[in-house]
Amino acid sequence: MENLRPHLRPTLLLAFPVMLSQLGHVLVNFVDSVVVGHIGKVPLAAVGVGVSTTSVLLVLGVGLSMGTVPLVAAADGRRDVPELGRLLVASVWMSALAGLVLAGVGQRYPPFCTCWGSRPRW
Repeated sequence: MENLRPHLRPTLLLAFPVMLSQLGHVLVNFVDSVVVGHIGKVPLAAVGVGVSTTSVLLVLGVGLSMGTVPLVAAADGRRDVPELGRLLVASVWMSALAGLVLAGVGQRYPPFCTCWGSRPRW
């Protein structure tokens, strides 16, 4: 435990924004459910389908962007500042492109809901 103590504070400082972001996603989904739950069962079910869809797309995006973590850690360990800069630019572009692709998938998603037995109720 003593050899972990020097790493605890820097790790928590790095993890804190990620934890807040994840908490924000959970709270938004919770508030959506609470607010829409007062309207009725069908709208609440729609929010449930939407939340699960959004969560899958979010996890795909986060998982893709986490692929840069070991590369950044290796470059940081070598103190290779130019490589860190290249990785930053590449990861921002990759995340932006992945975000556009996943947003497109999210916009085209409703027709696939029928695979799960849900159907639109307009």
